[in-house]
Amino acid sequence: MKMVPLITFLSAVVYIYLAIYGLRMKPRTRLSSVFVVLCLCCALWAFCIAFMFSAGNPDSAWLWFRMSAPGWCLGPALLLHFSLVLTEDKESSRYNKIQFLMYIPALIFTVIAMNQGLTANTLTYEKFGWSPLNTGQSPGYWAFTLYYIICIISSIILVWRWGTRATLAREKQQARIVVACTVVGTLLAFINETLLPVLGYFYIPKIPVVLWLIWAFGLWFVITKYGFMIVTPVVATREIIRSIDDLMIMFDVQGKIIEINPPVNNLLLYRDEELLRSRVDKITVNSQAISEIMERLQTEQVDSVQQELDFKTRDGLDIPVELSVSAIRDDFGDVICFVLVARDLRPTLALQNEIAERIRAEAELQIAHADAEKAQKELAESEKMAALGQLIAGIAHEINTPIGAINSSVGSISEAVPVALEQIPEVFLQLNDAGKQEFMNILDTALSVDVVLSMREKRALRKTLTAHLEEAGIPDAAGFADSLVNLGIYDLSDSIPILLLHPQSKPIFAALNNISSLIRGVKNIQTATMKVRKIAFALKNFARFDNSGERIDFDIREGLETVLTLYYHQIKQGTEVVRDYDDVGPIPCYPDELNQVWTNLVNNALHAMDYKGTLTIAVKRPADSQELMVAVSDTGYGMSEEVKAKIFAPFFTTKRAGEGSGLGLDIVKKIIDKHQGRIEVESEVGRGTTFSIFLPVV
Repeated sequence: MKMVPLITFLSAVVYIYLAIYGLRMKPRTRLSSVFVVLCLCCALWAFCIAFMFSAGNPDSAWLWFRMSAPGWCLGPALLLHFSLVLTEDKESSRYNKIQFLMYIPALIFTVIAMNQGLTANTLTYEKFGWSPLNTGQSPGYWAFTLYYIICIISSIILVWRWGTRATLAREKQQARIVVACTVVGTLLAFINETLLPVLGYFYIPKIPVVLWLIWAFGLWFVITKYGFMIVTPVVATREIIRSIDDLMIMFDVQGKIIEINPPVNNLLLYRDEELLRSRVDKITVNSQAISEIMERLQTEQVDSVQQELDFKTRDGLDIPVELSVSAIRDDFGDVICFVLVARDLRPTLALQNEIAERIRAEAELQIAHADAEKAQKELAESEKMAALGQLIAGIAHEINTPIGAINSSVGSISEAVPVALEQIPEVFLQLNDAGKQEFMNILDTALSVDVVLSMREKRALRKTLTAHLEEAGIPDAAGFADSLVNLGIYDLSDSIPILLLHPQSKPIFAALNNISSLIRGVKNIQTATMKVRKIAFALKNFARFDNSGERIDFDIREGLETVLTLYYHQIKQGTEVVRDYDDVGPIPCYPDELNQVWTNLVNNALHAMDYKGTLTIAVKRPADSQELMVAVSDTGYGMSEEVKAKIFAPFFTTKRAGEGSGLGLDIVKKIIDKHQGRIEVESEVGRGTTFSIFLPVV
């Protein structure tokens, strides 16, 4: 391959390298994209011209020349587009959507060139290869030349004005290099391709695509040395600003706003043209604060400064913001611009106020909850005392009965003791050993008797014993029969006691009766004492109040028995109690509160039966169950579904006025809920009701 085609081909390789370099730029921008397309067009141009130079015949050379048309026809439009993107500001960016119009002439020229050549009428063969030839007589040639010159000059003017207006020395230097390389490269290309052939210098190779490498080299130089198309404020702004939801404002070292994002317009109500190129002080209440931040970032070498201040809207409204201002520096450490990111503090302040309000409301709610718990405890205790008040008359009667028995027994004992002390020595003096033994056997019988006989049963036994004694010829048979019944001897079918045949039988049995009276008095006192003790224990368990607030292990059956003891005076009037207790152990609970549950349920059951019927209490724990069930059933009048739906409502009651507060079952439900348990009710009108309580055992 000859030297000129080789140089042209190598220039195509250089253009391809520059296109790849542009593709790898981070971040990718519209400017770098236009640069890449321009380099690819030049690469196509150089590639086709290289093969044109080395073609073997004129037809092949002419084909390669026409195929190169897209490169040199679109090149001027792409260069102008590149300059527009480089130098555009917010105002000129409005015309982005119509920039494609500049490509219409280029496309027209491309079509003409690919069909007719446009800048060449024919080809001549020179020593370096085939070369396009144009006499300058074609109108299309001069139209393209004029279009070419307009695009190049416009591009140069745009870049030069951008450089003169730039506030940064870096940008001024970039503009000078780009303009110089563009002028030199374009001028040499124009002289080589257009001017020299018109002047008759056909033997000089037409290599404008190679000469354009001067422009490409200039761009590569400013990219690598000055970060051209990479770190300019406009490029950095557009790449960063799209990903920020807060207010973002970029301003230069003089404090003039370069770029803003949409949240700035939305919050401050300014249009873009009202803020761009204006000082940042325009939107701040305290302009001195921004100046101090800029000075600090430039002199103290800090990365960023955070501060709270007020922005002012277009309408004059002050908005509190939290801002962070950072300095953007070049590779030499010089500050090229500032980036301000601000966050509207009004939602945060409103949230803080809301949190404070919620904290206050929560504190009040906790106090109200504590008061409600206290009131409920007092209400439950009041209900418990009310139930105890209803029971107190019957309990007093139950206590008075054994106390009366104790008083009566004490009187009998006090009368019998002196007489017995006189009789026993005299009786024993008159008895032999067999008589003494029988005397003691009769006393043993009297001590072991536990059966309490009614008066009717006693009369029947006296009658039978009198008949036996009369048959045996015992004098005063009726008197001795009465003594035998008192001593617990009810059957004489085996033998007649020998003491009845003793000459001193009457004094002997009188002594036995006195001793028996003493024994019965002591037993009555023991029985009455146990009964009083049981009632007192039940009252103590019922009335106690545990303030620890902690669960304790307790046997539910004990609490049920306590309640049944307190209601004994009402139960014994005509109610049969059926106990169906499984052998269950203690469970963690609040015993005093559960006692109130059993009290309400038993009281309601007795009331529902008018104190006549069957009260069934069951305690069950099914196998493999984590719940213990307590069921209280009655055979009363039952409930309708309508009444059943309301029974747990506060103040609802089916009792007559003065008999119930309507709070009993409401308290029952709250206590069961406190135990994390549940309550179920089954009822049938005319057949009775069953309340089933399920309590967790762990």
